[in-house]
Amino acid sequence: MENKLKMKAYGKFHWLVMVMMVWCFSGQSALAQSRETDMQQNWLNRFLLADQAVKEVKAPLGEQAALSGTVPFSFVYDGRRSADFLAGWEKTIGQEIRGEGKVRCDITWLDPKTNLEMVCELTSFNEFPAVEWVLRFTNRGSADSPLLQNILPLDLQADLLAGCEPVFHYGHGGPGRMDDFLPLDQKLGEKESITYPTEKTVSQVYLPYFNLELSGSGICGGIGWTGQWAVDVRRENGRLHMGMGQQLTHLKLHAGESIRTPRMLLVFWDGPDRMRGHNLFRRLLLAHYVPRLDGQVVTIPIASQTWPTPAEYATSDKTEIETIANCSGRGVEVHWRDAGWFEGGWPNGAGNWIHDQNLYPNGLKPVSDAAHQAGMKFLLWLEPQRANEGSRIAREYPHWLLTQREAGWPDWPGNYLFNLGIPEARQWMTDLLSQRFTEYGVDIFRQDHNFNPVIFWRAHDAEDRQGMAEIRHIEGFYAMWDELRRRHPRLIIDNANWRCTGPDLEVASRSSGSFTRSEFEGCGGNPLANQAATAGLSFYVLLHGNGLYDLSPYALRSVCTTGTNCGFRWQEPVAEQMIAEIKLLRPLCLGDFYPLSAIDVSEESWCAWQFHRPDLGEGVAVIFRRPKTPETSFTVQLKALDTSASYDVDFRETYDIRETRQMTGQQLSQLTATLESQPASLLIHYKTR
Repeated sequence: MENKLKMKAYGKFHWLVMVMMVWCFSGQSALAQSRETDMQQNWLNRFLLADQAVKEVKAPLGEQAALSGTVPFSFVYDGRRSADFLAGWEKTIGQEIRGEGKVRCDITWLDPKTNLEMVCELTSFNEFPAVEWVLRFTNRGSADSPLLQNILPLDLQADLLAGCEPVFHYGHGGPGRMDDFLPLDQKLGEKESITYPTEKTVSQVYLPYFNLELSGSGICGGIGWTGQWAVDVRRENGRLHMGMGQQLTHLKLHAGESIRTPRMLLVFWDGPDRMRGHNLFRRLLLAHYVPRLDGQVVTIPIASQTWPTPAEYATSDKTEIETIANCSGRGVEVHWRDAGWFEGGWPNGAGNWIHDQNLYPNGLKPVSDAAHQAGMKFLLWLEPQRANEGSRIAREYPHWLLTQREAGWPDWPGNYLFNLGIPEARQWMTDLLSQRFTEYGVDIFRQDHNFNPVIFWRAHDAEDRQGMAEIRHIEGFYAMWDELRRRHPRLIIDNANWRCTGPDLEVASRSSGSFTRSEFEGCGGNPLANQAATAGLSFYVLLHGNGLYDLSPYALRSVCTTGTNCGFRWQEPVAEQMIAEIKLLRPLCLGDFYPLSAIDVSEESWCAWQFHRPDLGEGVAVIFRRPKTPETSFTVQLKALDTSASYDVDFRETYDIRETRQMTGQQLSQLTATLESQPASLLIHYKTR
């Protein structure tokens, strides 16, 4: 039977029980330092101990800041701020659920007047100084609730001590620009603030991740919401405020109705280098979030593709099978069929999710059979959330489509949003996709999304239900992916377009990242943009890649982490060397990340980074001399090395090893690279002896 503690009957004995519960809940982390574990426990205190007796608890957040306030979330209900009334709601703490290195506990607040229930699903990690939570609101009453608005699942308030100079680290998203995923850093002086995105800008022009640096400690975190989220960070009167959540919530709940909020994940770190926070975050994602198949991380693979250009959308089963045959035996892992395989072609045929009989008279199964016989997986592109005007879905199910009528938003005429917020529509689409995967022999489902859904959600909401269309759609989106993965346990999902879906926590835990993280210059045509994206994303994200048009080492190293797509060019002689280098990089890119230079898109600067696997005693540094860099030499300081250890080190300017040395960690920690030509790159691979 579930054991629950009623907080209104909160005597001295129950207080002792709760203190012990917090200690057990936080666990003893092998990876966390003691101060980081203390910060984790202080955060858990916000949820577990904050009640009428603890209205204002201050707790250290490193040496230079202290948490203030009670619970680290907020909302407005019936015109009142939650901080003013939540202590009067009945609070219930559910039984702990332990397993897989974490502890889950549901904490419930119930309004005795209107029977609005709020449940916080709180998770703590045993080996990481981290906490995760999502809020769920349910109207347990028999009538509509009062207005519920401005829901912030993260509402952090901290008092800054003397000498604390906070810096907020975040990053561009992927709208398709030269600076996609470029890191951003902003010092927060008194009365300074950061707010993004703007009201009519899709959230994915920014990354859903951040690192708040507090002069020797900090919080690295992420948002799990594939809709329109928002961030507001400000400093005023010696206090820091950080709020995150869905950008617009102004709604009432019908009787029995429930909604959820964005998911929040925080990792606490301590030390002089903020990269500790980033690498704890990366290790946590690797341990608990990224998808696995047969116990192995599902990484971006090496893919072939009959890359579509306007003249080549009409690729047929014959050319697909020829491409597979040409790549067979060369180490290619996936054959990719992108847009244009369906009736009506791309883009006008979106919503006709049936093969074009003229191009594929026997369907797509002969193509997938050829891929499987060649030892490859078969990837198929779809965009289930879009239906073009005149498509089968638009003709037969117009009541399942959202249109937009609101002036002032960018428009894409003739396109409709398939409403996954309607249970019947979601079920129909799930069944259709499942049928196609079985019929066509699909191993990897590449889901694309090429237009801004926010305009459709906002146009659909009633005045007292603002934000509801988005919530229902996003809930339906997750439910569809989860059901497809349940029906097809070996299905891999490639999250195609980060302009609209982004790499947030929810999709990151369900998908293998993206082959095309940025669509700037044809999804990978600019090495400088690729370098900025590879480095910028690697602060937070493990699984990402982009297309490859140039087979040179400079181009490959700019874009590649664990895999890439090179169209049909894998049949060229240099391909075997390229694939060997990708497979060298693959396990190392799942390790800790360190920038070894400024990360920018200047043609005149050097660019360098390092991936390090402390568990393997192995790593790689990649150094780029860009087209207009005047200097021929650049000194890097490799990180996390054992200065007394001996390493076998090889240097590669081309795909061949140029030189092999035996070096100490001390020598590697101060290394000068020389590149006489430009643009050029140097890959340094090291491993302990």
